[in-house]
Amino acid sequence: MKSVKSIISVSVVVVLAFLVWHYAIRPSDMPSQNSTAAQASSKENLSSSTADVVFPVSVSIARRGSFAKKTTTNGILRAKREVELVARIAGEIRSANAFNGKFVTKGDLLIKLDDRENRLALEKAASGLLSAQIEYRTLTSSSFYGSTDSQRTSIELDSLKSTFALIDSAYRQHKIDDQDYLRARREYDASYAYLRANRGDVVASKTGLVQAKEAHERAKMNLEWTEIRAPFSGYVADFDLVAGKQVQAGNVLCKIVDVSSLLVDIEVVESEVAKLEVGQKAELTVTALPDKRFAGIVRTLNPIIDEKTKTMKATIELQRSRGAEFRKTEKREKGPAERDSEKRKKSEKEKLTPGMYATVRIETETFNNRLIVPKAALLVRDQRTLVFVVNGDLAKWHYVDVGEENDEVLEIRDGIAVGDTVIVDGHYTLAHDAKVKIVK
Repeated sequence: MKSVKSIISVSVVVVLAFLVWHYAIRPSDMPSQNSTAAQASSKENLSSSTADVVFPVSVSIARRGSFAKKTTTNGILRAKREVELVARIAGEIRSANAFNGKFVTKGDLLIKLDDRENRLALEKAASGLLSAQIEYRTLTSSSFYGSTDSQRTSIELDSLKSTFALIDSAYRQHKIDDQDYLRARREYDASYAYLRANRGDVVASKTGLVQAKEAHERAKMNLEWTEIRAPFSGYVADFDLVAGKQVQAGNVLCKIVDVSSLLVDIEVVESEVAKLEVGQKAELTVTALPDKRFAGIVRTLNPIIDEKTKTMKATIELQRSRGAEFRKTEKREKGPAERDSEKRKKSEKEKLTPGMYATVRIETETFNNRLIVPKAALLVRDQRTLVFVVNGDLAKWHYVDVGEENDEVLEIRDGIAVGDTVIVDGHYTLAHDAKVKIVK
């Protein structure tokens, strides 16, 4: 029993000695009041520095306005009119008065073929026509080709019709065979044509006047076809002809392109067809001018939906600006800035070329008097839609109810009010009550 008590006493002494050594002998290992105060000060400074962070943001004002939904599709620019000029006759090119990109007006001579043989042919045809006309006049003046008895002719026609009616009835009753019927039909047609024919026409045919007129007209057309002229005003394209080159009838010589108006043929999916109407506004962009937008209008709608692609074809026409039409009639002196602006707009129009790939957006639905903000203002957090509104120098988030939208703006049904300043850039990492600074 005494030994146990001795062991306990020794253990207590050892523990006490360790505690004295730990706290008394190594005071540097214990946290001092100064170090604790320093840690608290550090935390306060960190909290203060975080609160002083200011985030630069861009903003927009929530407003009431109108916006349109758009159907987007693609197409290829084409000219209002484009035609291939084809050689009607063979011949050697005597002169070529065109080149690629040249603007020509309707009727301008583009290509001239050697016409010497055609002129000789026309003179020969004119001589033949004159001979036939003289012979025709001589024969029609004779008593033999005088006027016929109209009453007698009428009686003969009635008899001819009655006779053939009997033959036709017998044929239908299978009393005569096909060969006999065809022979009777041929005789009837010839006799009927003879009795009904004008005596002057008969004489014209017998004298060759009809054939002479045809030959003369053909020779005249061949001579006209030695000159290839512009069918309408436009630009010359695909022209590579030179004087001395031989062309054959049917050869494509060049193209004339009328770019006074440009069109885009598009295909609209079946689900959007019901929203389209002729006259709707459209907006076009082209790959070559990505920062420019051009106004257009729906000109035609194909009433049939393609069974294979389930799309409907439509045609969009690029519109001329009202300003351009006004500038044609005004007489006042323009300033340098206005002249530069006009040149720039004209240059942009001229850069639009048939064959360019275009993206077309058609306004299919319009929504008026809606509270709208830029689409960039909308965020989604925890599966809820919200926008940040600037209040003083703080960003406050507001959960919002979103309505209709297009590619640029969206409708806010509830959550903010007209005139609120919403953040549209720099808000992806913001927290509620974060300090912000509005920048342009």
